[in-house]
Amino acid sequence: MDYLIKGVILHWTASSYNLTPNVLKHYNFVIDQFAKVHDGLHPLAHQTPPLNSGKYAAHTRRHNSYQAGIGLLGMHGAKEKPFSYGKYPITAIQFMAAVKLTATICIDHGITVTPQTVLTHAEVQDNLGIKQRGKWDITNLPWNSSIIGATAVGSHYRNLVRVEMDRRLTKPTQSPWAALFSAIAAKFGGKKT
Repeated sequence: MDYLIKGVILHWTASSYNLTPNVLKHYNFVIDQFAKVHDGLHPLAHQTPPLNSGKYAAHTRRHNSYQAGIGLLGMHGAKEKPFSYGKYPITAIQFMAAVKLTATICIDHGITVTPQTVLTHAEVQDNLGIKQRGKWDITNLPWNSSIIGATAVGSHYRNLVRVEMDRRLTKPTQSPWAALFSAIAAKFGGKKT
């Protein structure tokens, strides 16, 4: 790889479920409501400086260098107060697809999962000190009303990414039954009766 990615920022697109060129130009990856991952118009390699206007995914104000932007398709018409998901809520399978994609990016680029490296757009201002003009994606999960707020959603996201990374990186141990059957086969397999 001749480019460097240091972090992942998760967004919702604030659009309908229609995948448009405008949505694709703002994110490196867009995940639709059925969990299908679509490549954005700008690959991850374009996030490496110098960033040329119109030639990279401009997903986060003043924080696009070395950052992968993942957009969950949906949330058009959502309102923060009083909270409403609108007609196009993000889905649990979309979120889990983002977790798996984030784990892949982190493994491929050696990214340690922290609140500064893997976060939602709603956390950028607090976690990194970069003003974001009131961005609140993602602060609520339509399928889990017990996880509310930028920090809670971000922590949940990071925990799931860590679990997915551990699952992939941990060498599975051999079942004791498999070891027993292998030993029996080795002992008796070659003898004729």
